[in-house]
Amino acid sequence: MAGESVPYQGLRAFESVDRAVFFGRSAESKAVRELWREHRMLVVYGPSGVGKTSLVRAGVIPEFDIDAATVLPVGRVSAGPAYPGAGMPHRNPYSFALRSSWSPADGTHGGSETSLAEFLRGVTGPAGGRGDDRPLMAVIDQFEELFEDRPESRAFQPAFLDELGEAIATVPALRVLVVIREDALTSLLPHTDRLAGGDCARIALGALGVEAALEAVTGPPRSVGRGFAPGVAERLVDDLRTAVALEADGTVRRALTDEVEPTHLQIVCDALWRGLPPAVRSVTFGHLVSHAGVDETLRRFCAQAVVEVAARFAVEERELWGWLERTFITAANTRNTAFEGVSATSGFANQIARELERRHILRAEWRAGDRWYELVHDRLIEPVRAGNRPWLSLEAPAPDGRPALFLRAAESAFAVGDLGRSADNARTALALTGEAGETRVRAEAEALLGRLADRAGQPDEADTRLAAALELFDSLGDQNAVGRLLAVRGRMLLGRGRFADAAAVLKAALTRVNDPDARLDLARAFHRMGQYPAALAMVNQVLIVAPGRADALAERGRVLVAGPAPAEAVADLETALRMRPDLGADPAIRAALELARRSA
Repeated sequence: MAGESVPYQGLRAFESVDRAVFFGRSAESKAVRELWREHRMLVVYGPSGVGKTSLVRAGVIPEFDIDAATVLPVGRVSAGPAYPGAGMPHRNPYSFALRSSWSPADGTHGGSETSLAEFLRGVTGPAGGRGDDRPLMAVIDQFEELFEDRPESRAFQPAFLDELGEAIATVPALRVLVVIREDALTSLLPHTDRLAGGDCARIALGALGVEAALEAVTGPPRSVGRGFAPGVAERLVDDLRTAVALEADGTVRRALTDEVEPTHLQIVCDALWRGLPPAVRSVTFGHLVSHAGVDETLRRFCAQAVVEVAARFAVEERELWGWLERTFITAANTRNTAFEGVSATSGFANQIARELERRHILRAEWRAGDRWYELVHDRLIEPVRAGNRPWLSLEAPAPDGRPALFLRAAESAFAVGDLGRSADNARTALALTGEAGETRVRAEAEALLGRLADRAGQPDEADTRLAAALELFDSLGDQNAVGRLLAVRGRMLLGRGRFADAAAVLKAALTRVNDPDARLDLARAFHRMGQYPAALAMVNQVLIVAPGRADALAERGRVLVAGPAPAEAVADLETALRMRPDLGADPAIRAALELARRSA
């Protein structure tokens, strides 16, 4: 509405000044405050776009009594352009960035030799370590930045972690809140004991439930004396959580999901508010139709992402729209999944899929050692189809014999289990590259043929193919691809019973990539080698990130049975079998459960 502030944020994160219009997260805000006070370190994690930063800045920090605690400004470890690298080549950029963001105005970060512990002890006010019991509350947002592959800074990471651990250990009043993306949590987990001495809690942040979403819709307008007519906000929330599917007979079926994506809610409500006439005091059903059509608003959201991503990666918009619909929507109008190859996802560079994930169009998860993508929510199916529709009438470019097209066909066949066709197309792609041409396509084809050979029971060819792919990706300087291939190689060795070799390769893989399945495979290797504490440590790291993984619970149960605590395995094994009855077909799991029950 013209002339007054907009109570919704769109894609912008909520800040402390937005406290009056931040709704829908009261339970989570309270839980974070309590855990933050009680533990030396608290980790808040969740997927990109779920609202972690907004929760901390607008839901948690403003509720602290300034007389009961000292709360520092929200910190970051990203150095960015503020770090004077040329003039201070030996200074830790992460420490410098964090001190700078915790103390942006008073210049106390300027002492380049000052450690984080010394800096915090010198913070103005008694809570900085000067004798009273008031806690010193410190946030580090976007902690995943520490683990990003930045060669110029990577060498400083261990020293920074030591410095942060020293601060937590030696400043008694300090309570640190770390905010991190869910996919980076596995990089942090091995360091939590080192940082907090075992006094570390974790809390996951997910999408909004129905009641929380309704509060997030209706609460902000109340702050400016507006509201919704009866039933209107409920209709809007239902529309945001509606999934659409096409039945075999052509009829359309609609169903309500249990969650609402916070990003979608803010985008739609922001569009509604900005389109309302100034005199409107109560939003009606007519206003929803005129100013907050969910499909059209989300289509514009998708279109902006497509335009900007296409420009950034020099691809045509029509190709990107077509790829989104073709890859992520089935003929039955449901969400489809696509696996991320070593460096490409269904023919498009992995960087494009990851950028669309960052922009809340796609989401990713790990399954059986591969990263799979799908649309963030069923609610994006129709907006993506609508975005691609104008391009369908244009004549498509004629296919040619480029190796990349055959590689794409090979990957598509592999995804649906047509291994013969996949191998034929991969060999064609490889042959068309020539000995010295198109290195990345050649590397991808070799990697895929290595997987196919392993599945066909041809270990020598699988090893040869993967070795060739590793050499090619290494020549490209693509260490992420090298790490992913090492994880594949480790899994193959594990399947062949070469446990020590598998462990060595999987450890090397985990130095390059964050792969929960590689961690679980490493746990399996340690288990088979009789290294039970190491196996438990690995599988527990997986379960912290994904507590509902039945295969991880089953593996932990098997380790506990084989190790010194068989009686403790019953709960894990029974839970795993309830979640996935198919696991009962594994005689090793059945035997482990029988032994655990006898020991209980």
